Amino acid sequence: MTDTQKILEENKNLKEKILRLQQENDFFREKFKLAQHKQFGVSSEKSPDQLDWLFNEAETIEDVALTEKETALATDDTEVTAQVSTKKKSGRKPLPKDLPRETRIIDVAAADKVCPCCNGDLHRIGEEKSEQLEYIPASLKVIETLRPKYACRQCEKNNSTTPIIIAPVPASPIPKSMATPSLLAHIISNKYQFALPLYRQEMVFQQLNIDLNRKTLSNWMMRSAAVLESLLLRLKTKQLAQQVLHADETPVIVIADENQKSYMWVYCSGGDSPDPNSTLKNCMAHVRRKFIEAQKVQVKGKVGRADWAVAHIQKLYRVEAQLAGKTFEEKYTLRQQYTVSLLTEFKTWLDKSAQQVAPKTTLGMAVAYTLRQWGKLTTYTQHGQLSIDNNRAERAIKPFVIGRKNWLFSNTASGAKASAILYSVIETAKANGLNPVKYVELLLTEIPRRNSGDDLENLMPWVVKLGVDD
Repeated sequence: MTDTQKILEENKNLKEKILRLQQENDFFREKFKLAQHKQFGVSSEKSPDQLDWLFNEAETIEDVALTEKETALATDDTEVTAQVSTKKKSGRKPLPKDLPRETRIIDVAAADKVCPCCNGDLHRIGEEKSEQLEYIPASLKVIETLRPKYACRQCEKNNSTTPIIIAPVPASPIPKSMATPSLLAHIISNKYQFALPLYRQEMVFQQLNIDLNRKTLSNWMMRSAAVLESLLLRLKTKQLAQQVLHADETPVIVIADENQKSYMWVYCSGGDSPDPNSTLKNCMAHVRRKFIEAQKVQVKGKVGRADWAVAHIQKLYRVEAQLAGKTFEEKYTLRQQYTVSLLTEFKTWLDKSAQQVAPKTTLGMAVAYTLRQWGKLTTYTQHGQLSIDNNRAERAIKPFVIGRKNWLFSNTASGAKASAILYSVIETAKANGLNPVKYVELLLTEIPRRNSGDDLENLMPWVVKLGVDD
């Protein structure tokens, strides 16, 4: 090899090294920018305002199938006209009519019921009414149960033993405990619905001069979960018979299993109640999230490829918005008519972008992820029962994620299992429009009264009649 060839070879290697270092630098810059945004930025996944003018389309099925050329024509040289907007009437929403009411009359003194002009008597011509909401702190009461005992006087005189008759002990979720179903339901709801950890509830009880330490409260949660487990097994059987299941997971720390990775899983049926086979599909919302991350790291004020991807995914969601309330057959037909062509256009764009975008950039990884998942992402167009995304499950697992920030970990696997059972009951009650506290109280009252193996069908959340405000 001549000196000139060596120099050219070294120059080529240096250029490749510089390019590789530039790509690595861009990659770490993007990671840093995303970390900054997660720490300090807004967590919303809504598209930036700049897309309002770039993809200005009406929210109808007919408009989502516009071509890029039509979109450009619709947004270029658009005449801006002034419009008069009608301001919505402001005002406070009325308080619920079923709340207890106390009427307070604030009247003028009798001496003031005289006309200041002619000293004639004033008569009532009406009134002005206003409402305020008063908070009544939670109260506790002691239920004292007396069971009279009966004996035979004749046997007491003549026999060595005397039979004693007494009513049986009432069924209780935790025998020999002072906890009633209503108290247990209140504690369960506070922790698993409103993310109030047990040590804070302990402090609340202390303010009421009630000594309930967190160890006792924790034991009550375990015992309550054991009572409710039979219902959960029935719910699981119903769920596995559904045509569609949504699933999601989130990590949870289990102290006793520190060498293992533990997860809390959520499974939801396609609807919120049973509808009498599963098809594996992936979530379009995850794809959108990755392209939104790519939007966040691109040059500020510049419209790029990530904007196109987010806007195109939004078109897919606009189709879905029009399908609410339609039958499975109608959803399938409309998806074949509008969604399939949008997905074909998206796939063409992805294949082209994969050849043009550096693979180790946020955008490049979003493109690669979408292409890897493409088969499972598009499955929903072949089944009217399926959803475009997994938001159904993600919404259901969110209360657990929020609560985890307050209690951080489970001590044991059995504790984590108890939490899973109690979260399941709470979330299933909410999904079926029930008041979770009232539903848990009902379950903890009724299940202990039944024998093992008894039918629990009339306690299923879609059968029980308990309103959210009951």
